[in-house]
Amino acid sequence: MSLYQRRLASSTHAMRRSLENRAKRLEVGLKQAQELVRLVPPDIPDPEELEEMEEQERERLEEILEARTLSGSAEQVREESEELKRLAAQAQGVESCGAEAKLSRLKNLLQQEGFFDQSDKRLLIFTEFKDTLDYLMGCLRNWGFRVGCIHGGMKAGFRDEPGTRLYTEQQFKDGAIQILAATEAAGEGINLQCCNVLFNYDIPWNPNRLEQRMGRIHYMASIKTA
Repeated sequence: MSLYQRRLASSTHAMRRSLENRAKRLEVGLKQAQELVRLVPPDIPDPEELEEMEEQERERLEEILEARTLSGSAEQVREESEELKRLAAQAQGVESCGAEAKLSRLKNLLQQEGFFDQSDKRLLIFTEFKDTLDYLMGCLRNWGFRVGCIHGGMKAGFRDEPGTRLYTEQQFKDGAIQILAATEAAGEGINLQCCNVLFNYDIPWNPNRLEQRMGRIHYMASIKTA
């Protein structure tokens, strides 16, 4: 539950993706379980027989028994999946109407700090989750900004190697990117002192990570919103 709470605190988009993924895993798991349950032996081996089994045989038996348990609660699994889809649809509605408070606060900050009028200003925006980063990238591009990102799926690379962290860092310094969205992957080992403002779209639970974020630039305006 703590992970779901953190994702909800990060963005509606991140929470929606979690709900959709959970529903998909339940449906796939139930389907696989129903196929596997046909292989359940008529009798569960007694303790002595279990002792004689090879490790792979025991693991296979455990997998089949778990599948039988899941298959036996198929109706509850389907109900949970439908509820997850309903909640995900509600989250999609919030995204579509642009009612997310933090996104509105971010846009207000950009207006107050003159980012819409001064293309030479730089903003670094941090988030814990890649789903939130993708969501922000889309919003910022729709607002007309030159946007780049750094996340854990990118290798360090070189400053002349597109698609790497160091290349993106250089693009940010050179002005090809005005707003850089990043996960914790940009919290260490990258110099972003050309930046004017740092915005924490979500606050990490580990305070050391927050300090690492602040260390990327020499001027910081960190804003936490409800």
